[in-house]
Amino acid sequence: MILFTLLMSSCKPEPTPTPEVLIQTNIVPGTPETIIITATPAPTLEPAPGPKIIHLAYGTGDIPTIDPALAWDNISIQIIEETTVGLFRQNEATTELENAMVKDWSLSDDGLTYTFSLRDDVPWVRFNGEAVEQIYDCNGNPRMVTAQDFVFGIDHYEKWDINR
Repeated sequence: MILFTLLMSSCKPEPTPTPEVLIQTNIVPGTPETIIITATPAPTLEPAPGPKIIHLAYGTGDIPTIDPALAWDNISIQIIEETTVGLFRQNEATTELENAMVKDWSLSDDGLTYTFSLRDDVPWVRFNGEAVEQIYDCNGNPRMVTAQDFVFGIDHYEKWDINR
């Protein structure tokens, strides 16, 4: 019943916001003041154009590391999460999960095994102090992100986990 109600309510057109008139009585002697409040329009589902800026507030000192294979503290992990791409990402407008490095994924019938098919078109890059540049292998080919990179990161993190 709840699912049916949610489904049916999502099919209704959005009503146009109408101004709401409130009467506010001031403590200062005088007549009541009329205030007209208009609802703000619903946000659009498209992200705002331009660069995305992350404002983080930390205490004094340096960030211990931004190497995902070495990070174990909260500051490093938060910065890595905000600046790198994982298997999935959250849409900033709809908050829905979207595939990031994953092309497709499945769950086994017993619910114990996840299988991820990764994109094969994402190269490794680095910031050289002036610009982002591609990383190349020994043969001069662009080094692409592979499943083994994810395996290494997960395996290495488990070895460094101080909470175990």
